[in-house]
Amino acid sequence: MLQKINSLVTAGALLLLTVGGPQSARADTVGPINFESPTYTIGTINGQDGWSSLGAAGSGCALYDHAVASTSAYWAVPGFGGQTLRISNAVTSGCFGDQTFSKSLLDEAGESSAISGGLSGGTRQSRFEASWEFASAVPGAEQPKLAFTASPDRGDGARMSWIQMADTPGGLDVNFYDYQDVAPYGSVGNPSDGCIIGSDAFVFTAVATGLARNVKHSVRVVMDFVDGQRNDVVRVYVDGVLKHTGTSWEDYFRFCEGNPTRTVDSILFRTSGTAAPANAGKGFLIDNLSMASYTPAKTAKLMIRASLAGMLPTGDKKTDESINKAISAIEDSLAPDLWNGASWLTQKGQKVFENEKKAVSELQKITTPAPGIVSAISGLVTVDRNLAVTAIADAGPAGADPQDIAKANQNLAEGDAKALAGDFDTAIESYKNAWQFASKWMN
Repeated sequence: MLQKINSLVTAGALLLLTVGGPQSARADTVGPINFESPTYTIGTINGQDGWSSLGAAGSGCALYDHAVASTSAYWAVPGFGGQTLRISNAVTSGCFGDQTFSKSLLDEAGESSAISGGLSGGTRQSRFEASWEFASAVPGAEQPKLAFTASPDRGDGARMSWIQMADTPGGLDVNFYDYQDVAPYGSVGNPSDGCIIGSDAFVFTAVATGLARNVKHSVRVVMDFVDGQRNDVVRVYVDGVLKHTGTSWEDYFRFCEGNPTRTVDSILFRTSGTAAPANAGKGFLIDNLSMASYTPAKTAKLMIRASLAGMLPTGDKKTDESINKAISAIEDSLAPDLWNGASWLTQKGQKVFENEKKAVSELQKITTPAPGIVSAISGLVTVDRNLAVTAIADAGPAGADPQDIAKANQNLAEGDAKALAGDFDTAIESYKNAWQFASKWMN
C-alpha cells in the first residue's frame, strides 16, 4: 500500500515540480522578465507578452514616456542585458487604466472577501510578492523631479499599495504610502470611524534615501492579505534589506469607499503629478521583474492540519491513529520558537522538517488513502520545498557564502528528484539540508 500511496502523490508532485523555475512550489510565478528580444521589441510595450500601456501607444489620456529601450543607449547596467523598460515622468496624468501594467499572474492574491472585478482570477492566494531592479538612465547627474510609482494591482488602477522611486538632489529615494486607520477604529457598524479626516490617512514613509545613481538597486514588496480589518502586512526591501513594514490600502477601500478590498495579480507602473518634460527619453530603467502569489508555508500547514482533523473519525481505528499522530507532528512543527513569520524559520528550523517527516511517515501507513490524505502528503512535501526555496532566495542578499548557496541548490534538486520518485522521506531530508546550507549565514 505504501507503493500505491507514493504513486498517487508522485503524480501530483510531478505536476508541481515541472511547472518551472526555482520557485515552482509556489502557486504561481512570473519572471524574471528581462525585456529581451525576441519576446520584447524596442518601442511601446503595449500588447507585448501580456503587457498593457495604452497611453504610451497613443490610446489614452496622455502619450506617456514609457517604452522598451536599448540599454546601451544609456549605460552598461550590470545584469540588465540588451533591452530594458524605460519610464520617465516627462508626461503625466491623473488617469490609471491607460498607464503601464505588467503581465498578470494566473493566480490572484487578496483577502477572501476581496473583489476582482473580473480582472484577475485563478486560485486566490494570501501572499503576493514582486521584485524588480531599477537604475537611473543618467548615472552621473540628477534628473530633477523625476519620479514614478509601482503598485500591486488587478489591472485597472485599484491599487493595494504604493512604492515610489524618485531622483532627488541627494540621490535616489524609495518611498511608500499605506493607509492607516487609527482609534476610534472603523467597523462594519461604524465605517465612518475608519475615514476621519485629520486622523485616518494615507501615511508617507521614506523607505530609503540617498541611493547612488551609478549603481542599480532592487525593490522587493511582500504583501500578506489577512481577512479582517487593519491586519494586512506589507514589507518593503531595498537592495535585499528589509527597510519598512507597513500595511495595505485595505481600510481605505473598506471605510472610505465603502467597498470590499481588491485583489492583485500584476504591477502598475504609473507617472502622475507634476510633469518633468526635461526627463523625456531618460528617466529610470527597470529590469528583472518577478512576481509570485502563494500561500505562506505556516498558513499552508495550518490548513493541512485542519483538513486532517476534519477527516476524523474515519471509522477505522488504525487510520485514525495515523492521522492523529500526523496532526501531533504537524503541531510540533508549528512551535513558535521555530518560526520567524509565516515563511521563514529560526535557527531551530530543522525541527520543522523533522516533524514533517514524521507526519508524512504516519500518513503513508494508511492502507486505503482517501484523496485528502494524498493531498496532505503532497502539501507537506510542498511546504518543505517552499521553505528551502525561500531560504535560498534570501541567502544571496543576506551575504551567504556562494558555495553554501550552490550546495543548497544541489540538495534542492536532489529533493525534487526524490519527490518525483515517490521517496518522500528522503525528499524532505534533502529539503532540510538545502534549508540548512542556505541558512548558514544566520549562525
